[in-house]
Amino acid sequence: MQSAPEHKFPCGHVLCEDCCKALGRHFDTDPHLYEFDYCPICELPCKVALRVRPVTAGFRVLSIDGGGIRAVIPIQFLRALEQTIGLDMPVQEHFDLSYGTSSGSMVNLALYGLGMKASEAFDLFKQLSARVFRGRSRVGVGLAATLQALVMSYRNGRFPAGDIDGALSDIFNDATLLDHPYMSSIGARTGFPIVNAETSETCLVTSYNGAARGPDLSDCSGTTTYRVLRSDTALDDILIKDAARCASAAPWYFTPHKIPYHGTYIDGGLSDNNPCMLAMQELQRMAPELPRPDQFVSVGTGLSRASQAAGTGGKDSFLFGNNSLRQTFKHYWSENFDGDKKFASMRNMMAATLPNGTGDVNGWLRRFNLSLEEELPDLADARAMDDLANAAWVLFTSDPALHDLARAVLASSFYFELRCIPMYENGYYTCYVRILCRIHVTKPAFTGLLQKLDAMGARFLLQKRTARQIKPVAASFDQTGNFSQPVSLRVRDLEEPLDVRLRFLGTRGYHISASPVSIDTLIKQQKLELASLSHAGSAYNSPTKKRRPSGHCHRKVKRHCSSVR
Repeated sequence: MQSAPEHKFPCGHVLCEDCCKALGRHFDTDPHLYEFDYCPICELPCKVALRVRPVTAGFRVLSIDGGGIRAVIPIQFLRALEQTIGLDMPVQEHFDLSYGTSSGSMVNLALYGLGMKASEAFDLFKQLSARVFRGRSRVGVGLAATLQALVMSYRNGRFPAGDIDGALSDIFNDATLLDHPYMSSIGARTGFPIVNAETSETCLVTSYNGAARGPDLSDCSGTTTYRVLRSDTALDDILIKDAARCASAAPWYFTPHKIPYHGTYIDGGLSDNNPCMLAMQELQRMAPELPRPDQFVSVGTGLSRASQAAGTGGKDSFLFGNNSLRQTFKHYWSENFDGDKKFASMRNMMAATLPNGTGDVNGWLRRFNLSLEEELPDLADARAMDDLANAAWVLFTSDPALHDLARAVLASSFYFELRCIPMYENGYYTCYVRILCRIHVTKPAFTGLLQKLDAMGARFLLQKRTARQIKPVAASFDQTGNFSQPVSLRVRDLEEPLDVRLRFLGTRGYHISASPVSIDTLIKQQKLELASLSHAGSAYNSPTKKRRPSGHCHRKVKRHCSSVR
């Protein structure tokens, strides 16, 4: 399947990840960072750096609900998580894929598109809300003026489109969804849903042009569940400000918005206010070989216990009674805007597909939300943001589940790979493995990570039934200067899972990235030679420095990915 072009160069050309890996320059000291001093297609000078996920590492996924000004809740969650993890790196760098709906997409664009920390995103979001939720000016007084205001709001939105258009233009200028140097440098991807205003079709706009080429994702009946809006030429390149404007176009609040060459769209909350299912479906397309993500974190934008109690009552509506129209609306609202319910549905679906059912999903599928006794504030009530943020901060900083997630995130900073082909002797395969770290040794966060693990009494556990414990010490470095903890084990079958965990003093063991996985899967992922299994084993060659591509490589780029200029 052909890869979609996703990495844009300053000259306008866009390459897929496979071509970037084939043509980029990288070194053993940082084998997952690829650098360019010029565009491989037009050879114009430039400085581009992109990081790729190690082939044996897993994905960490973040999903943020929509909810207007209530997006301060997930922002506070991320601030609390960053503080609890305690490393000198922005919290978004602990997630490889992030999806958000409506205001959740704005949070993602601030974190991943602008490279802000969660605290900076909070300040930006407050400023943006104060600017765009000012309402329309009213002319006159009395009933006539009120009716006129209602008609204007119905036809042109409750808030002037010019305010939000100007604000988004000031923030993002003319950058496109593929203009993301920060996102490329950390190896992350993001996306969000919008809805076609004419057909009601759910569409995705992404920073990576969709997970893969070919037909868009379909369910088991063959019905398409969503369509990816892709940029293949300079004409249909999607500006961030246009995509963000569509994601903000909630009916009644803002008018629909047109993306040139793609159509007119409204807020994706009408179809997927909790985008967890979309994120999971895209992940399955990106990495079909992975049975599950390392961590999947879904964050809501508030839950009112008062509304839940009112919804369970049998009191009839004054205008509509208890008729089918009212029941239909209640069902739609419950199914689409109850993020907790949608997450529970996905959780049940995932549990049904895994061998150990619910027990398998509890360690990696997580939902966080703020529950209030009173009614939630209006989506546009900017005055309520501080109180809502304070309530969220108090909850999340003291939540044991968040501290458990922080330990799981630390564990997922490590992954493993085979050092060489397993050797078969006397009925056993001897496997030489090395545990590696996703945080590069040159980053301040790496030193902080080792210090934190030492303070927490952390130990690696290999095949927990053997109770073999290895301490992640500072001396665990290879000849290239990278963290590398060598371990070995013997298995009877290559399909036997390799289980590596990180245990903190007084806690359970947390799986490191992509654990558990079979030895056979590692061989395939690393493309080691199966034919060598009968011999003593051949060393797995580490990546070497890439050379300047020739003219033949330029033709290869055009065959394997589309270019935009």
